[in-house]
Amino acid sequence: LKTHKPEKPYICDTCGRGFKASSNLRVHLRVHTKERPYSCEICNKSFIYSSGLRSHKLRLHSDV
Repeated sequence: LKTHKPEKPYICDTCGRGFKASSNLRVHLRVHTKERPYSCEICNKSFIYSSGLRSHKLRLHSDV
C-alpha cells in the first residue's frame, strides 16, 4: 500500500517545521517573534492566535 504524505513546501527557517500554506507559516512565525496581536479587552492578556483569545474569553470571561 502506498501512503500519501502531504507536501509541506513552506519551511520555518527557525525550527524547520513545514506548512502546506504560506499563510500558516506566517502565523507560525509569531511563536518565534513573540508577536501577540490578539488582546483581551477585559484583562489585556494577549495571544498569538485568535482561537487562543476566543477560548480565553469563554473560559474566564463568559459571564461578561
